[in-house]
Amino acid sequence: MNWFEKYKEDFGFTSNYQVGKKAGITASSLQRLDTSKDWNNVQLGTIRKLAIAADKNLDAFVEYLENES
Repeated sequence: MNWFEKYKEDFGFTSNYQVGKKAGITASSLQRLDTSKDWNNVQLGTIRKLAIAADKNLDAFVEYLENES
Protein backbone atom coordinates (compact mmCIF):
# COMPACT_ATOMS: atom_id res chain seq x y z
CA MET A 1 0.00 0.00 0.00
CA ASN A 2 1.47 3.33 -1.00
CA TRP A 3 1.15 6.51 1.04
CA PHE A 4 -1.88 7.77 -0.93
CA GLU A 5 -3.83 4.54 -0.49
CA LYS A 6 -3.06 4.75 3.25
CA TYR A 7 -4.24 8.39 3.29
CA LYS A 8 -7.56 7.41 1.72
CA GLU A 9 -8.01 4.57 4.18
CA ASP A 10 -7.06 6.64 7.24
CA PHE A 11 -9.36 9.53 6.38
CA GLY A 12 -12.35 7.50 5.20
CA PHE A 13 -12.18 8.06 1.46
CA THR A 14 -13.37 5.10 -0.57
CA SER A 15 -12.45 6.44 -4.00
CA ASN A 16 -10.31 8.93 -5.84
CA TYR A 17 -13.54 10.62 -6.87
CA GLN A 18 -14.33 11.42 -3.23
CA VAL A 19 -10.86 12.85 -2.65
CA GLY A 20 -10.98 14.87 -5.84
CA LYS A 21 -14.39 16.28 -5.06
CA LYS A 22 -13.48 17.34 -1.52
CA ALA A 23 -9.93 18.49 -2.29
CA GLY A 24 -10.46 20.02 -5.71
CA ILE A 25 -7.81 17.82 -7.33
CA THR A 26 -8.11 16.68 -10.94
CA ALA A 27 -8.47 13.03 -11.92
CA SER A 28 -5.09 13.05 -13.68
CA SER A 29 -3.37 14.37 -10.56
CA LEU A 30 -5.07 11.71 -8.46
CA GLN A 31 -3.81 9.02 -10.84
CA ARG A 32 -0.26 10.31 -10.34
CA LEU A 33 -0.75 10.20 -6.57
CA ASP A 34 -1.96 6.61 -6.86
CA THR A 35 1.32 5.59 -8.45
CA SER A 36 3.69 7.81 -6.48
CA LYS A 37 5.90 5.99 -4.04
CA ASP A 38 6.78 8.98 -1.88
CA TRP A 39 4.80 12.04 -0.78
CA ASN A 40 7.97 14.18 -0.68
CA ASN A 41 7.80 14.70 -4.45
CA VAL A 42 4.20 15.98 -4.43
CA GLN A 43 3.69 19.70 -4.99
CA LEU A 44 2.98 21.76 -1.89
CA GLY A 45 -0.33 22.98 -3.30
CA THR A 46 -1.53 19.41 -3.69
CA ILE A 47 -0.38 18.50 -0.16
CA ARG A 48 -2.29 21.53 1.14
CA LYS A 49 -5.46 20.43 -0.67
CA LEU A 50 -5.12 16.90 0.73
CA ALA A 51 -4.68 18.36 4.22
CA ILE A 52 -7.83 20.46 3.88
CA ALA A 53 -9.78 17.43 2.59
CA ALA A 54 -8.62 15.51 5.67
CA ASP A 55 -9.65 18.41 7.95
CA LYS A 56 -6.08 18.93 9.13
CA ASN A 57 -3.87 21.99 9.10
CA LEU A 58 -0.75 21.75 6.99
CA ASP A 59 1.64 21.18 9.92
CA ALA A 60 -0.46 18.38 11.39
CA PHE A 61 -0.86 16.78 7.97
CA VAL A 62 2.88 16.82 7.24
CA GLU A 63 3.48 15.30 10.67
CA TYR A 64 0.95 12.56 9.80
CA LEU A 65 2.76 11.91 6.50
CA GLU A 66 6.16 11.76 8.19
CA ASN A 67 4.88 9.28 10.78
CA GLU A 68 3.30 7.08 8.13
CA SER A 69 6.39 6.80 5.92
